[in-house]
Amino acid sequence: MKRENRETTKLGKLIVSALIGVVLNACAGDEASKPSVGSVAGAYFGAGVDNSLDLDDRRYMQRTAQNALEFNRAWETSRWRNPESGAEGMVTPTRTYESAAAKWCREFEATVSVDDEQELAVGHACRERDGTWRIIEYKLGANRNR
Repeated sequence: MKRENRETTKLGKLIVSALIGVVLNACAGDEASKPSVGSVAGAYFGAGVDNSLDLDDRRYMQRTAQNALEFNRAWETSRWRNPESGAEGMVTPTRTYESAAAKWCREFEATVSVDDEQELAVGHACRERDGTWRIIEYKLGANRNR
């Protein structure tokens, strides 16, 4: 695999690891069959792919993702930047809908830029009873919905 492809894949996984704080459960279906946040996060953190984002970077992104999914209109972008590390990104909800489980869900796009490398992820998140948003599906390196 070329160095650029490895770096792009690594950065894509960084988006997921940064957003993993938003993940706990899926919107619908059998809860017993769904992975826990610990097993999902462990797959990324344990593999050491999040070396480029520090804890503060992930906090900036998680806070921005929660706020954007809760308060932004469709296609309204929220940006984050850690002035210490220079890492930055954005979260853009693109569509709101009600799931089969009667939960409010949103499609979103998220980007992370680290050291002049940028990666895009698109996905779906649903609002839980406690008010937090949980990612239920995502795809790395996808094209924008616009």
